[in-house]
Amino acid sequence: MADEFDFGPERQYHTMKHFSHIDHGFIKKFLHQYRNYDGIEERLKKNVSKFHPDFADNPFSVIARLRNTDTYSIKETRDSEKRVEISMDYRHDLYPLGIGTDSIIKISDLDRKEKDALVMNGGVVYCNSGISPGITWTLNLILARSGSSFEVITFFPGLFAPPLPDKAFQTQEAFSESVEFWKEHAVIASI
Repeated sequence: MADEFDFGPERQYHTMKHFSHIDHGFIKKFLHQYRNYDGIEERLKKNVSKFHPDFADNPFSVIARLRNTDTYSIKETRDSEKRVEISMDYRHDLYPLGIGTDSIIKISDLDRKEKDALVMNGGVVYCNSGISPGITWTLNLILARSGSSFEVITFFPGLFAPPLPDKAFQTQEAFSESVEFWKEHAVIASI
């Protein structure tokens, strides 16, 4: 299945934010092939869910993990004409420390003091009260479908989350789904 994915440089660059460290050889090769991509180090510092380096140390190592179907089970699939979203759970016995960290938390899981520390910034609620991101065994893969071929849009560890609400880029239905999700969830980050 993974051999059939188109995974261009824009998408590779996009997924780099889900790593806290990327193999130096991969970065060197990437920059040699695609000279116009700056800011990889800044992407690695973004406050988002991250893969553990022992699970994956570059975007293609995630794709390689997808080839080994004995290590995970499909949790959920959301399929439409133009898009496929797959959530999969990796085996705890193979990854006792998880595959990464999840920087999204349900606001209802916070205590009163933590809720009081929530900060709204740019339409996103941030939880910066010293909570650490949770361990996760879930990987989400989002593909664009074009006929019988697929392009990787993104992948990330943790809870499946729709994009942040943005009327300029979302249908009304997708926008409403995003608004509902982000009313109930916060990003764990120090801002």
